Amino acid sequence: MRQLLQARERGSISAWLAVTTFGVMLMFGLVVDMVGADQARHRAETVANEAARAAGQELENTAAAHGLGVSTNSARAMSAGEQYLATAGVSGTVSLQSGTTIVVTATDSYSTKVLGLIGVDSVTVTGEGTSRVVRAVDGSEQ
Repeated sequence: MRQLLQARERGSISAWLAVTTFGVMLMFGLVVDMVGADQARHRAETVANEAARAAGQELENTAAAHGLGVSTNSARAMSAGEQYLATAGVSGTVSLQSGTTIVVTATDSYSTKVLGLIGVDSVTVTGEGTSRVVRAVDGSEQ
């Protein structure tokens, strides 16, 4: 009887080991791709912030020179933000709100390393950046 039980259980460890190994590798792949996607999202946020900063530097010089406050030159600001996005190799949108606030949304994708085995080839990530143009005298907003 004992020999019969041992014969039936022969190879059961191998099947368990194969299933467990596959599960561990899949979990490792999830971690690798989740970290990669998070890094891509962080890059998209950084690019969006820098594009907003670049757009915010395009001021209406005449009004600022005469002390009439600051506002952004809409056409140049939009162009500067879009050019920054293109140079960084990401797509996105640049919008101007109330003449002094620029909002940039950058969209990028992360090509998965392991999840492609189960059909997930890429993950789309977005980041948003905002800049606001203000007039300051002695560190106080005017």
